[in-house]
Amino acid sequence: MSFLNNYDEMLGFIYARHWYGFVPGACSTHKMVSTDLCRVKSIELDAALVLVADYHSSLLIQRNYKPYINDDQWLPEVRAVLDMMGFYELVEATGRTMQDEKRYSSPLKFVPFVSADKVLGEKADELIESLKVAAGRTPKRVAIYAALVEAIKNVYNHAYPSNRPTTVVRGAPNWWAAGAYNPDRNELTFAVYDQGVGIPFTLPRMSFFQAVLQRCPPEFNDADVIAGAIDYGRTSTDMLERGNGLWTICKLVEELPGSQVRLMSGRGQVTYTSKGAVHKKLQANPFYGTLIQWSLILPKEEMSAGAAR
Repeated sequence: MSFLNNYDEMLGFIYARHWYGFVPGACSTHKMVSTDLCRVKSIELDAALVLVADYHSSLLIQRNYKPYINDDQWLPEVRAVLDMMGFYELVEATGRTMQDEKRYSSPLKFVPFVSADKVLGEKADELIESLKVAAGRTPKRVAIYAALVEAIKNVYNHAYPSNRPTTVVRGAPNWWAAGAYNPDRNELTFAVYDQGVGIPFTLPRMSFFQAVLQRCPPEFNDADVIAGAIDYGRTSTDMLERGNGLWTICKLVEELPGSQVRLMSGRGQVTYTSKGAVHKKLQANPFYGTLIQWSLILPKEEMSAGAAR
């Protein structure tokens, strides 16, 4: 399960969950919907975050329902990832069929999910502290905090407007975040996700949208618009309507060579690298909501003054 490596299949899986979990009448003959992960061989951070958010969102609109997780047929790797990321706690599971499992050793150190429906700085701090525990340190903490809070602000201010199209599933108006650390690559990864209307829907309603279009080709698409908004924020000092919001999210990677940030929304996928390169990709099928994922290559530990001498 991966949006980066298996986009269409993963998206189809999530669309099916939306249909059966949220659309009235989709499950006319059944009151309950189950999600079968028995055939899943591996699950990456982006897919885990979206899957758990979708599951959690359905529970938030079914108050007082506490699921029992039938996970004994899941592969140990899948159970371990979801367990380390706090899936069972987030959904407040009443129990699970797999008990007393021998601990699976993962090469990655995962960070528990956090979620809220407001802009809460303490939630960003909570995630950063968890990242610090996993990686042993969090260089550029201030910049990481600014990027996280900006992503959360965008959710709160733009993702769930009252006039959102009827095609957008009306789940819980939350944001979700999680992370992981790969010691072999010295790579810290974290992501923020929402199930809102998406960046390509909200940008045309901003006063600076015409300036964004000047940075797009004549026949522009969702990826062009996202990339244009990043460039507008990078080159403009106009702070009205937070036109520099996407740039605040992206500029963090410039301070850590080899790092990048990936934004998926609508049919657009844009990756911004530490060298200032912008890679655009137009997907055949639209992503549900917005996913922002940072992959930071941490600098090597500096030698102590004594060792340097």
